[in-house]
Amino acid sequence: MTTTADSTGTSQVGRPARLSSGQQRRYLRRLIKEASRGQSDRVRTLMGPFVSEDEQFLSSGITARMGLIPRYNFYFLTDRRVGDLEVTPLTGNLTVEMAYLHKIDAVVIRQPSIILLRVVFAILYALIVVSAALTTMSAVDDQMIALTVAAAGLALLILRFVVYPVVRRIVLRFRKSGMVLKLTGSAGATFLFADRSKMSTLAELSRRIANLKRQLDIAG
Repeated sequence: MTTTADSTGTSQVGRPARLSSGQQRRYLRRLIKEASRGQSDRVRTLMGPFVSEDEQFLSSGITARMGLIPRYNFYFLTDRRVGDLEVTPLTGNLTVEMAYLHKIDAVVIRQPSIILLRVVFAILYALIVVSAALTTMSAVDDQMIALTVAAAGLALLILRFVVYPVVRRIVLRFRKSGMVLKLTGSAGATFLFADRSKMSTLAELSRRIANLKRQLDIAG
């Protein structure tokens, strides 16, 4: 898609013109952070390159933000298509899945349970605490106690803020947390990933898709 720059040096899809690769990465990170805070105009700017000029942009929003090195998922809906954009600002990794509305046969929203995952990590937390407590009880000096407490605290922080988010995302991905769009004439499906806290967003999106399909059926 061709874009043009205005007098401020910003293209129609929102990316400043003539930036170095480092400046482009910083701009993309800032754009994603602003979009993740719910600024709809920034979400639309982010989706702009994937929406054709003759499509009507209807809605968009964030469906997931996970990890110490955050990975974001956004949905977008036009009068023709619905899609999911996944991006990791630090690495620049980007994935887009889209489906044409008239090809959608069924919409499935899945909210898998993660109780077992929470139980497993609670046991790991308890093991670290108990191990640290037993070690301090047998410690011969204050320095060893301090080192044990510091090591246990560091292990708990890593487990909670590094390991748990990664494992949680893998589990939710594997169990298809989000919206699955089953398509006409295709054995596969389009998947819009979402965190469990964003299911109400997907429910509203599902209603909008149903209304748009009804309008397309009437028009056809």
